[in-house]
Amino acid sequence: MHGQESLYACGWVILSADSEFELAKLIVGDSGLGQDLRLRQSGIGAHRCITRLPGAGASISLSPKHDLDESTGAIRVIEIGWLQAYSMLFWQTIRQIFEARGALRTFRTALGLLLGLQFKEIRRRLVRRGGGRDNAEDVATFVPTSLRTVKRRKATGGPIRVVMCGHSLARDGAPISQLEFTVRLVRGNVIDPVVVSPSDGPLRAAYEAEGVTVVIQPSGIENALTERDYDRAVTEYSTFLNAFSPDLIYANTSQTFYAVDAANRVQLPCVWNIRESEKKQARFESYSIEIQGRAFACMALADEMVFVSEATRDVWQPFPEGTGSTVVHNSLDPDRLREAEKSWTREAARQSLDLAPQEVSVICVGTVCERKGQRDIVRAFKRMPAALTQQLRIDFIGAHDNQYARDMAGEIAGLPSELGKRLRVSGATHDVARHYWGADIFICASRLESYPRVILEAMARGIAIISTPVFGISEQLCDGETGLFYSPGDTVALAEHLSGLIQNTKVRERLGERARVVFDQRNDFEAMTERYAEIFRDVCSPEPEA
Repeated sequence: MHGQESLYACGWVILSADSEFELAKLIVGDSGLGQDLRLRQSGIGAHRCITRLPGAGASISLSPKHDLDESTGAIRVIEIGWLQAYSMLFWQTIRQIFEARGALRTFRTALGLLLGLQFKEIRRRLVRRGGGRDNAEDVATFVPTSLRTVKRRKATGGPIRVVMCGHSLARDGAPISQLEFTVRLVRGNVIDPVVVSPSDGPLRAAYEAEGVTVVIQPSGIENALTERDYDRAVTEYSTFLNAFSPDLIYANTSQTFYAVDAANRVQLPCVWNIRESEKKQARFESYSIEIQGRAFACMALADEMVFVSEATRDVWQPFPEGTGSTVVHNSLDPDRLREAEKSWTREAARQSLDLAPQEVSVICVGTVCERKGQRDIVRAFKRMPAALTQQLRIDFIGAHDNQYARDMAGEIAGLPSELGKRLRVSGATHDVARHYWGADIFICASRLESYPRVILEAMARGIAIISTPVFGISEQLCDGETGLFYSPGDTVALAEHLSGLIQNTKVRERLGERARVVFDQRNDFEAMTERYAEIFRDVCSPEPEA
C-alpha cells in the first residue's frame, strides 16, 4: 500500500463460495490491495464489477453455484438491481484469495487500514437497509470515515481563503447564484476567493470587476475512463488547488465532485453545494461505472453538503457519518433587482420586444432542453382555440444546440405560419430583465428543478406563474395562491391554465400580486449570504479538543 491517502471507494465485489452467493462491496484503492484484487480470476469467487451497471451502488444477484463457470471463472449475471442483496462480507473467502496469491500479510495490513473497527458498523447498516431497489442505492454512502483525511484548519483572523470550483461561467442559475453570494462575502471581507472553472464565460467579467481572480482550469476527468485515469487527473487537480494556499474548497453543483475528492487528498476542508435533484441512478451517468463510484464516494469526503431545497436534500439522503447537511434556499440580490427596475419600464420593455398593447406576453426562461420540458408549451399552444392563440406571444429565452431544441424548432416550424410566428426562440441574454418587465405570464415546464432562480425572478416582478410542482418549486409556490400547477407532460391542463389566464385579467393580476408579496416576505439575501459565511467559518474552524 502507498498509504491511507490513496484509498477511495471503488466498484469491487467479493462473491462468497456459499451457495447463496451473498455479496458486499469491498472498499479498496487503486494500488496495493486494489492491484491484488484486480485478478483475471482466482477461482475462488473474486470478480471485478466491470459490467455496465445502472449506478455505482448496483449489486449483482446470482443464482446458485452452477452460474459460476469454474473452468473459465466467468460469472453469468442473472439480475442487476439497486442494493439487491447487500449482506455479510465473508472473511474466510477473502482470506483464501490472498493466501492463494501469497499475500496474506498484505491482506491483513490492508484490511486493517481499510475497515479498522468500523466493519461491524458498515455491516450493520448494509443489513439493516438491504432488501429494496429504491433505498440506499449507493454503498459509497457507507464509506468508512477512515477514508476522510484529517483536515487542516484555518487559524483565527482574516478573511477565509476559498477556492470556488464551479462547472461553468455561463449565465445559468447555479453560476449566477455563486457569483451573487461570493461578491457579497467579498465586500464584507468574509472571504478572499479564487474562482476556478473548466471553461470561460460571461460571468468572468463580473467577478473581475469585483477584484476576484478567475482561473480557467479543466478538471482533467472529462475523458477519464478508468480509476487510474481518474486518480491521475484528481491528484493533479489537488496539486493545482493547493498551490493557492486555501483554507477551504467550495464545490458548486454535483458536477464538481472531483474538487471534493481533490480537497480531501490535500487535507483541505470542503463544502459541497448540491443544486440538482436527479435520482441517484442518473447523477453521474455520463461517466464510466468506475468513476461513478468515486463520485458517489465524495459524499463521505465533504465536510458539509449544502442543498438549496428540502426536497433536494431528501433525494440525496442518507448521508455518511461525519458529513453535515443543511438547506440554504436561494435568494436574489436586491441590488440587482433595483438596477433592473431603473433600466426598464413595462412600456419600454414591451416596445423593445415588439409586443402589441393587446397581446398577452408569455415567457419561459431557461436552456431549451429535455429537463426543462419546453415542448409542453408548444403542444399546449396547439390545443388552444385560435381566438386565444391570436392574442398570445410566447418567448423562449435560452436557445441551445441539442436534439431536443432541434426537435422543438421543427415542431414550431410545422405550425401554420400565422401561428408559428407567435412562438419565438432566442438565446441567453445578459438583459433578461426586459423580458420579465414586458411579460404577463411566466411558465416553468421543468421535470427537474431544485429551487430555481427563474421562479424567484418571476415572483419578484409580480408575474402570474404556471409551473410544474417538481421538487423545490413546491416550496416556492402555493397552487392557486401564488401560481398554478400542472403535472409534467399534461398539456391539456397547461392549455386550460393558459387559456384561463388569457381570458381573466383579474385572476392573472391577483396571482402576480400574491407572488410578489410572498417573495418580499421570504427573499432575504442578507440572511442567505450570512448562512454561507457561517458554514464556511464552521468548516474552517479548528475542532474543539476532546
